[in-house]
Amino acid sequence: VWMETMLYPDVEDYLQDIPAYFDLFAGSSLVTYSTGFRGYERSIFALYLTQRFGVDIMREIWEQVRGERVLAAIDAVLRAQGSSLREGYREFAVWNHFTADRANAARSYKNGHRFPRMAPILTTTWSTPAVSMTVSQEALSHATWMVPNGNDTLSVLLVNTDVGSALLTPIPQESAGMELSLTDPGSGSQKLATGAWLGIDVQHSEDWVAEVFSADRRAEVPLATNRPWPSPWILREAVDLHMPVRFPQGGPVQVEFVSSAGAVVSGGVRVQEQQRGTNLVRLPVSELRGQLGSGVYIVTLRIGSDIDMWKIAVVR
Repeated sequence: VWMETMLYPDVEDYLQDIPAYFDLFAGSSLVTYSTGFRGYERSIFALYLTQRFGVDIMREIWEQVRGERVLAAIDAVLRAQGSSLREGYREFAVWNHFTADRANAARSYKNGHRFPRMAPILTTTWSTPAVSMTVSQEALSHATWMVPNGNDTLSVLLVNTDVGSALLTPIPQESAGMELSLTDPGSGSQKLATGAWLGIDVQHSEDWVAEVFSADRRAEVPLATNRPWPSPWILREAVDLHMPVRFPQGGPVQVEFVSSAGAVVSGGVRVQEQQRGTNLVRLPVSELRGQLGSGVYIVTLRIGSDIDMWKIAVVR
């Protein structure tokens, strides 16, 4: 389907196939066959790749597939572009929000106005101090929770970026709980610029990303403060540390933790992500829980000769 679109752009058969993805894949993996469909509708991912990275990206993936499985091949090619399959899939999910009447060619597909909206997995009216929901999603999937609230409607886009589990048969599901509240619902919650709080309860936080969109603004709802979160970072809880990146350039970021005693712990080289319009790096609690003790650390972020620093309290 993608090849026909490239060679014969005036033949628009793909517009008959792609709506099935938007209608049926809420919470279903990009590589699942549980929907009963067999692939034509998933040409939407190839359209994302070529419109985002250029047509040659598909040739590079096909060449890479000669030596490894397709998801690993896509990941390798995207890493050469300064991204990854995890980050690319998260961006793909955001592109799928900006379609139909939300279409924005600067944020999504050039012809996104011709694609339908992604069907929500659930719609809940927010008429009490807090509203919550629980869903199950397959690995490498995304779903939208629609929350009408007075004159506005919030769309909470929940993305599972677990590439490794998407290779398993059957593809596993993980339960995710979300809460929107007028007060802080607890550890791992994020305060939005609207004054509301978003809480997410998942087992493997490193595999999940949440984005919040406002129908009124037709854009992401940013965080109330552009600072590291959660703070303090409580290592016994399954919440990753998110560090805003204030460099103008993209690319991998070298992270280091420096204790008050001068001890240095490497946080690794991290790919930048974007959440709520903010560039950040995510530090998995599962990787660093055994390396850090309780205390106050200076966290340095480095790209080339540029250095940025944050102060963060860590609690074991």
